[in-house]
Amino acid sequence: MHLLKDPFRPYFILTALVAIFVPMYFVGILVNDYSINEELISSFAWHGHEMVFGLTSALVTGFLLTASAKWTGKKTFTPAELLLSLILWILARVILIAQPSSTIIMAIVPLPFIYILIKMIIILRGQRNIIPVCLVLSLLTTANYLHLYNSLQSNQGMVELSYKVATFSLFILLFIFSGKLITFFSNNKFPQSKISIAPFINLASIIFSLLSIVLLMLDSKYELYTSIFAAIFLTARTYQLVSRETMKDPMLLILNLGHVFLPIYFFLRFIILFNEDFSIGRSDIHAFYAGGLGLITLGMITRVSLGHTGRKILASRWMIFAFACTVLGALLRVFHPIFLGDAINIWLHTSMGFWTLGFIIYLFNFTKLLFSPRL
Repeated sequence: MHLLKDPFRPYFILTALVAIFVPMYFVGILVNDYSINEELISSFAWHGHEMVFGLTSALVTGFLLTASAKWTGKKTFTPAELLLSLILWILARVILIAQPSSTIIMAIVPLPFIYILIKMIIILRGQRNIIPVCLVLSLLTTANYLHLYNSLQSNQGMVELSYKVATFSLFILLFIFSGKLITFFSNNKFPQSKISIAPFINLASIIFSLLSIVLLMLDSKYELYTSIFAAIFLTARTYQLVSRETMKDPMLLILNLGHVFLPIYFFLRFIILFNEDFSIGRSDIHAFYAGGLGLITLGMITRVSLGHTGRKILASRWMIFAFACTVLGALLRVFHPIFLGDAINIWLHTSMGFWTLGFIIYLFNFTKLLFSPRL
């Protein structure tokens, strides 16, 4: 069965399904009074968990199992093992909806992250990639447990901390990805562009960004200063990642637009520290997740799905439309609460509709391909 020949095939389908159905249903809960089991965990905690931990566990598992085979030159899985990991991932989603007991939730739901962490420790032993990869996975696993335990205890303060730990770890992932792979993809396609990031800009960006997130965890007033410097240096980094040629290539442009939302996240953190009224609708967190993570995710799964099935890495008209929809959805979700002063309105439906439409188009374009043999 071709679907189980490569880890990215089933896991990227699952990534897209989470990106479609979780926002759709949650907006339905908020606006249309859709029902959901809230006996142990609230609908807000379910939505936050699935968009942060459910989506990323599918994404990083598909990406890392695929990429690590190239890094090591060895096969990293068997079809039976891949099937077992998929069953664990699906079971975790079902358990979180059914909520049979606190014990079962704590025992089963974190297993997808534990699985990929253990796999990477085994696969990358002796590889230089093991430290950053396992650091990110360990932080995500910790944040996942923190979220689940405190959601069950209705401890919202600690649930918020879990999101901040996840943001810290995912920022590291996005920073490495953008610095290494966007530059590689750009220079491979347009050698004359010679895309590179100045070492000082790179170092200042990571230092101020991570320090800002740590100060956010500590609820420190000094986040005000680090967040603005993080935004400034990340803006400079964004500028250095693009060229006239890459701006004309949709497959590269979507990745760069995802990076644009990283300084937007820190600019919003800076503004919110001045005026908490701007925190309505959680625009800052949606800049990071719907904007930064969302756009880079769609761009990456499109690129990998094409390249690793032997197709040319070119965006079809449908995928260009999908990219545009997701960008528009992210912009609306981030900025409509700021300008309208209310998050739950017709624009919530609209932003969700555009954002999810991008992933719907991805599934329509790539599901058959992911079930098909490599060319």
